[in-house]
Amino acid sequence: MPDALIDLGEMAAGGPGAEEPALPRAPLPYRWILGLLTVVLVAVLGGAAPPAPPPEPPVTLPLALRDGMWLIKDRLYLFGFADVAAGVPRDYTIRAHALPGAAPLGEYSVTLPGEMYSVTDGGDGLLLIGYQVNESGTTGVMAVRPGSGPPVWKREAMLFGAGADDSQALVFSDVAVPGRPNRRAWQGIDKRTGTTRWSVEIPVGGQFTVSNEFLWAGVPDLLYLLRPDGRLEVLDGTTGRITTATRVPAPVMDGQTYLMVASGVATVTGGGRTVAFDARTLAPRWETPEPVTSQENFPVSCPAVLCFLHQGNGLSGLDAATGRVLWQQQGWDVVQPLGSRLLVSASGRPEAGLAVLDPATGRVTARVGAWTFGGPGPEPDSAYVYRHQPVDGTLFYGVLDVTTGRTEVLGSAERVTGDCQFGPITMVCRRLDGLVSLWRL
Repeated sequence: MPDALIDLGEMAAGGPGAEEPALPRAPLPYRWILGLLTVVLVAVLGGAAPPAPPPEPPVTLPLALRDGMWLIKDRLYLFGFADVAAGVPRDYTIRAHALPGAAPLGEYSVTLPGEMYSVTDGGDGLLLIGYQVNESGTTGVMAVRPGSGPPVWKREAMLFGAGADDSQALVFSDVAVPGRPNRRAWQGIDKRTGTTRWSVEIPVGGQFTVSNEFLWAGVPDLLYLLRPDGRLEVLDGTTGRITTATRVPAPVMDGQTYLMVASGVATVTGGGRTVAFDARTLAPRWETPEPVTSQENFPVSCPAVLCFLHQGNGLSGLDAATGRVLWQQQGWDVVQPLGSRLLVSASGRPEAGLAVLDPATGRVTARVGAWTFGGPGPEPDSAYVYRHQPVDGTLFYGVLDVTTGRTEVLGSAERVTGDCQFGPITMVCRRLDGLVSLWRL
């Protein structure tokens, strides 16, 4: 029989009668089993979190291979056209759908004297179509309703879109002046009738522009006019009325003076220098002895910084308050402001992928990798991105947090061409079989 070990305990410190120190309680054996059983019981009794619902299947719509699609805010437009000889009017069929469910809104059959370049929802079933006339190269606008009836109205003009006033559209057109050459003009027109509500002529030798932000917002709220005599005016985009004006110190020379507006700053470059004003009040901001802007520089409204894309020479950031150059980055030629960051890429180097810049310093804060920018994401500091595998047609899509550089993959789409467009809550992709599918984001 093996020897038995009998535990007699230990004598308390300090001898007999001394108070014993408190000893830690021995761990209970199998306590981990009790914890596991508790979790199981809670789950059985209804305390478990419900499983995540499966993603909704995509909605698929018919579309021929040669047809086109435009995703504009919460509208999807699918359009097809008949093959005709050059210079011959072309018949278009446009199908409008509401997103995210792709509910049909109407089908429009129209005949245009050239190529369609834009569509705008006019409200109450009205559709505004911008097109270019093949023979003359001029532009036109047409308003139509569902069906194949004649246009509600049409006129020669370039459509910019619906203004802040929902009953009005903003166009740019040539205005006939008796005994003189036609004048260019900004015009506000009634979307229902096509009649002119207001008109602002652009004098010969004058310059006009809108703020760079309008490219992201869809329509400009302010218009800018620089007259040949040096008078700079800010006009309300919904009424055409002058809100403020000033005079620039440098003479206005055709082809040598450049008016640009971005990041809340209006800059006028001419006579070898650049003068900057507040974009709303035209209060003087700063002046540089050398030109800051030119035909080779494109302004970008970066957060708190005035950015410029330079043809073949990268991106730079200027202090919007002083005009001082803060930083320069080579190699990037595509930039998208997103919240407090800039998402950049190089069109000639797809292998470089996306990168995130801090607009205050120009420093690269994250290299995202081989993702493609799809559109602004659900939050100000986010973007929808996707990655396409041409071999099997699989496309992964997700949300990029530009503050951290991390991408959350939302899902994948099978057998798509990579021709995808992103809206606020919908992704639309053309499939390999020519159809179009919509995924809710």
